[in-house]
Amino acid sequence: MGIPVFTPYTNPNKYRDAMKYGGFMIQAFALTTIDNHWTHTNADGTECPCYGFLIAHKEMGKLLYITDTELIKWRFKGINHILLGVNYDKDLVDTDNPKANHVFRGHLSIDTACDFVKANDSGSLQNVIMCHLSNENADKDSFIAKMKNAVNGANVDVAEQGKSWILRKGDEPPF
Repeated sequence: MGIPVFTPYTNPNKYRDAMKYGGFMIQAFALTTIDNHWTHTNADGTECPCYGFLIAHKEMGKLLYITDTELIKWRFKGINHILLGVNYDKDLVDTDNPKANHVFRGHLSIDTACDFVKANDSGSLQNVIMCHLSNENADKDSFIAKMKNAVNGANVDVAEQGKSWILRKGDEPPF
């Protein structure tokens, strides 16, 4: 079972039927601040539209996919799986690097990610899969340890090329 890829936010009417494709219900939401500024920036510092997706299927349950944001103002109930872009550890970022502001302005830190997952763990959370880790500003093993400490019993992993998981609504772990 694969997840269909759509861009519903570019033309909602065009994708209205596609949002129910193959039993999947897909809801896009804007990743903006409380004052409606985009939370991701381009390399030049200008705001960049970015969206998160809540994807539901009767066999999978609810998967939340969010990346390229420094904060998430939304709260979710009954989430089974989270695929979350976790880009950096503030202690690893070279603040003298001219690109440091771009890292902070448009990406989620491991500490903020842990806080978000804790706030959205309603007991049904089975899997937290982190993606979009920085080569320079992230440590995979440290991220896994910190996230495991933040969640109660959910499986925690990092997305890597060639790796796959079976996402089920039940209690069967994907690893």
